[in-house]
Amino acid sequence: MASSINEICVEVDDIREIFRQICPYIIRQWKEVCRKLGIQELELAQLEAHEYHASKAHLAFKGLSLWYEHVGKSATKDKLVSALKQCGLHRAEEEIERLELRTLKVSPSNIRPSSRQPSASKRRPGTGHREPNGCISRPPSRTGSANSQPRRGHSSKGRQPYSNRGVHSCEMCLKISVTNIDPLNEVAGVWREKLKEMTETFYEAILVNTEVHMRALENALNIREISVTDIQAGSLLVRLKLLTLGALESFNQMYKTRRLLAICQNVFITENALKTTGAKNVGIKVELSTEVLDHCREFFLSRKFKESVHPTDTLPPPSFESNPCLESSIDDYTRINSVFNEKWRATILQDVQRIQERSTNFDETMDEYIRILNIIMPKGKEEINSLSELLQLYTYLNKTHGVSSGVRLDLFREYLMIVNNIRLTVEEVKAKLQTTTQRVHGSDDMDDLSVVQCLVDDLENICYNQIPYLRKILVL
Repeated sequence: MASSINEICVEVDDIREIFRQICPYIIRQWKEVCRKLGIQELELAQLEAHEYHASKAHLAFKGLSLWYEHVGKSATKDKLVSALKQCGLHRAEEEIERLELRTLKVSPSNIRPSSRQPSASKRRPGTGHREPNGCISRPPSRTGSANSQPRRGHSSKGRQPYSNRGVHSCEMCLKISVTNIDPLNEVAGVWREKLKEMTETFYEAILVNTEVHMRALENALNIREISVTDIQAGSLLVRLKLLTLGALESFNQMYKTRRLLAICQNVFITENALKTTGAKNVGIKVELSTEVLDHCREFFLSRKFKESVHPTDTLPPPSFESNPCLESSIDDYTRINSVFNEKWRATILQDVQRIQERSTNFDETMDEYIRILNIIMPKGKEEINSLSELLQLYTYLNKTHGVSSGVRLDLFREYLMIVNNIRLTVEEVKAKLQTTTQRVHGSDDMDDLSVVQCLVDDLENICYNQIPYLRKILVL
């Protein structure tokens, strides 16, 4: 069988990764973004009460994740961008643009371990990237584009500016110093003086070709919003210009994981520098001040707040006692008659419609889901009778990498999330119905109760009819 038959095109659009990237940019307006996406005020209040000790960025991520749990596959990048535009969060929009959708061809029969040693014969001249070898490999960078397209933010004429708008940047200084030198020949005389002399020679060899090393370091970093402005003496002082908070955090992560050290070794310790110095090898260290990092981080955050000031930012925050979202209407006997008012019924109806839409979207991939179940059904098994059996199949797939590499596990997760979301919603509404039925004795209120009960019945029909539907199809 040809390997192309087993290939599966997988569209990689990790919405949760997008959430992580934009959270630092929406911390002052995360509630407003969540409201635009359809999250209820009560849910936001409950989230704040439960995560009272968490940071604003963590709350923003939890709020966006709550939206994803509600709508599932309907949580698209376009809807998120639309909400950000309505809130005027242009920085977050730009950060989303940097994340591109990729289509990977997964061929389980052709996957083989890739060597960690770079192959010079497979590098394309002028780009520094290896040719594809048929395996799944990590892309050169988060913003890397297809092989047929030029790298974003670059052209044949040089590096292009990040934006046409007048933006303010933050500068930082990276200190690179020599820690050890392995001489090419035996040293005669005092080694300490010879080491000092060879160290100065090495620095001079770098400073002679400052422009070349600046461009080489800039290309090796491969972050569009970071530019190298100068390399000066004093050990080696590399001055950088950063344009966004995302670039700062990416650079900090490179420094913490020592990837920045490896990049500097490749850029500065060249054959020409070693030959000029008269050394076999040179050991260097990279230093980055935490105070400078904190200063730049505060600069970007304060700039973001000034550029997108919301009128409500000038108002004092409400006290905990005056927050109407945290008040419980059901436990307040004086407000029993307003429990099932028009607004409450509309909220329940919106929840039901959201779940129905999510279930309808999943129906588009139901045929593929059924085919997967037929493939992985145990020998002698003719039908699926319960959700527990479905969970057992899902556990089996997670433990069996050879089988799971050829099927779409995201369909399993989506289906189980839909059913679980319906079950939790039904249980929550039933609990409210049971509590309120004992306290409400008016005819109008009982009519409202019957309306909500009908909505609950609709949810139950969606949830508990799924397994019989599968059982009917899976009979072999």
